[in-house]
Amino acid sequence: MENIKRLFWATLVALSVTFLAWNNNAFAWTQRAPLPPQACAVHAPYGFPVVQNVQPICREAYLVGYDAPVKIPKFVTYTLTPPNALGCVARTNAFVQDQSVPNGPRPDDYAGTGYDKGHAAPDGDLSWDQQVEYESFLMTNMYPQHGSLNRGIWKLLETSVRGWTVQLNQPFTIYVGAFYGQGDPFIGNGVIVPHGYYKIFINE
Repeated sequence: MENIKRLFWATLVALSVTFLAWNNNAFAWTQRAPLPPQACAVHAPYGFPVVQNVQPICREAYLVGYDAPVKIPKFVTYTLTPPNALGCVARTNAFVQDQSVPNGPRPDDYAGTGYDKGHAAPDGDLSWDQQVEYESFLMTNMYPQHGSLNRGIWKLLETSVRGWTVQLNQPFTIYVGAFYGQGDPFIGNGVIVPHGYYKIFINE
């Protein structure tokens, strides 16, 4: 009987370790290096925003103007096409630090703060390719947002632009950004919390 108990507990421990290892690596993915900024011209057909002191980070599906001192995007821009708006890759929640940015924002900067990790370029707009969907969860594509915003009007706007893109059968260029400055609070290891956000939608 004692041997059976020992075997039971040994098996339980082994299963627990296996589950934890699987859970921690369920959405492990290999990050690609950023593309040259000029490769993101498709995401800024009206020209790159003229903003001082930002680091351009070009991804296949969007362009980030990253503000390193405060660890958020000054802006993100991307072009959403009708086929891409119909993407169906399942959401992974694979939040991860962007390896291309030294000392950049991390998922745990948000832990216990009451703020959501709010996408600039949303997962739903980037679900047309698995690697692109993963890249939507890079922390350089995130803003600290109250849940009432991130899961409220912000989500409604994201859903609406996908619907407009499909219904009108026209691409939309989207600019997303934040308002922040002196007096705004910080969370984690120096991530500023903006006092306002904006989205601009253009289709021509």
